[in-house]
Amino acid sequence: MTDLSPKLAFDKVAKNYAQIVDSKPMHLYYEHPNLMALLPEHIAGLNVLDLGCGTGWYTEQLTKLGAVVTAVDASETMVHLTQQRVPSCHAYVVDLEEPLIHLGQERFDIIIAPLVIHFIKDWYQLFSQLSKLLKHQGVFVFSTHAPYTDYMLYKLENYFEKKLITDYWENIGEVQFYHHTLNELTEALYQANFLIQRMLEPKPLPEMKNVDPKNYTSMLTKPWFLFVKAIKQ
Repeated sequence: MTDLSPKLAFDKVAKNYAQIVDSKPMHLYYEHPNLMALLPEHIAGLNVLDLGCGTGWYTEQLTKLGAVVTAVDASETMVHLTQQRVPSCHAYVVDLEEPLIHLGQERFDIIIAPLVIHFIKDWYQLFSQLSKLLKHQGVFVFSTHAPYTDYMLYKLENYFEKKLITDYWENIGEVQFYHHTLNELTEALYQANFLIQRMLEPKPLPEMKNVDPKNYTSMLTKPWFLFVKAIKQ
């Protein structure tokens, strides 16, 4: 598989991804509840940017809670699916490797990025862009691949080397993403004027054991994802 831009990569797997993502136990019992738990308790009336909106699950949930959601994704297919799912949202195709300031300087109270930043090569540039979009004391909540788990899982020779990984996801197809270090994550946030409030390596909910025992057992011995809540200073 050749290197693809995020837009082309997501468009290539979007339809397969959309058919299964909402029902995957990994999302239902691990990613969704842990990321939602990091959001502020009251979000009604707040401006939220759903970065890498995918099929619109988070956009739908946050809209139901009263937030005013702007949804963006590199994939035109994903944006279309989100717009169909939540007609009231503002949904745009956005290349996350490009400047984002056109979305509105200091406009958003909250930015969420569920399982998206590992598809981006330059975290320093991305976090700097997101900092400009957030209001003072704005909240940035995201999930991403756990760096050391990826290092072990894909048998990388050098943990400290940024590496483009090609993987095959069952029922979806080939995808590409980057291995980043934990140090790069914390430094990129620091340089973008973010203060990390919480960083979690959680286990899945017990209910996952009944529907996906293999992956449930795996998640009990190593974190699959890292969950972070950071505040713009």
